[in-house]
Amino acid sequence: MSARAGGQTAAGSIGEYEARMAEQLGCRRAIAFSNARTGIGAVLKALGAATGDEVVLSPVTCKVVPLSVKVLPASGRNCQL
Repeated sequence: MSARAGGQTAAGSIGEYEARMAEQLGCRRAIAFSNARTGIGAVLKALGAATGDEVVLSPVTCKVVPLSVKVLPASGRNCQL
């Protein structure tokens, strides 16, 4: 649920939460997501990742990260550094 839909957190509205988070981080805006997969997908889209792109992933991660890449649908490539 987004702040525009009247979403609530234990601390108040989601919009209030985002404003306080932005203030603490020292940035103009912060965006809250309902789960990690949605947040990671939004960041990848904001960075311009698209169908057919390869995203370098750590082989040591939870299943949410590669699933977020597949939603684009891009492909993930594990890379041990």
